[in-house]
Amino acid sequence: GPCAAMALHLACDLVGPCAAMALHLACDLVGPLLGQPSSCRLLHRSLLAALAMQSAQSATQRADLISGLQQVFRLDVRIPGWKLKAVECSATQQHCLLTWGRLGGTFDDIRKALPDHTLVPVNGAPGAALPLLDTAATVVKWPVQREALARALPKLPRLDEAMQGAVPLLQVWSTAGLMVDVKPALLWPAVPSVPAAFRHPAAVRSGQFSVSGVPGPFVQEVIETAPPWVQWESLGAELGDGSDARRLNFKVTGNYYVSGQ
Repeated sequence: GPCAAMALHLACDLVGPCAAMALHLACDLVGPLLGQPSSCRLLHRSLLAALAMQSAQSATQRADLISGLQQVFRLDVRIPGWKLKAVECSATQQHCLLTWGRLGGTFDDIRKALPDHTLVPVNGAPGAALPLLDTAATVVKWPVQREALARALPKLPRLDEAMQGAVPLLQVWSTAGLMVDVKPALLWPAVPSVPAAFRHPAAVRSGQFSVSGVPGPFVQEVIETAPPWVQWESLGAELGDGSDARRLNFKVTGNYYVSGQ
């Protein structure tokens, strides 16, 4: 009953450096109280298997992201008959999606001006026979190197340590007019058989971390100076007046990772 559940959580919280061996021993001792000797061990194995799979390519080196940002700055924001309205680049998808507004041009003008892009007609209302005539989208490759989370972040901070250490920087960003949004940290990855409250030295908790309202000239600084436990995943922007991609108003989105101990 309640005592067995409490003992199980306590055993999982107290494992030391030999985490896997200690947890197996603790599970063998506590399991009989639950009537399922292997229940704790199964939770441990399920979580670590999912973590190994999900974390294999969950990090992006910031130098590579900056190189990708320079590619965004080099985008043609005006081509014959069309003007760039928005761009969304994803490190996970390895491409950028560009949205264009028509200024008297045709789809053929896009194909001619952007031979390395794939034209993606934008559908209108469901069931419509024609795509939108005044809006189009193109996709272009955005090769950003991915790496294992353990390599990028060999030691994860506790949630309270991470947030307390980040407050001064986030206050500076807020003073500059940037909007920071930090979602709650949840057990990551989510495994149906593992309770959200499960704790273990090898566990990881993660939440979304985004900064919006970033002027083009300052987005590189935001990417580079963000806390190390933030892994950026995407850049999104809408084009303001003018013909310079640096006038883009950026939103940078990623995930933060902290210890699930």
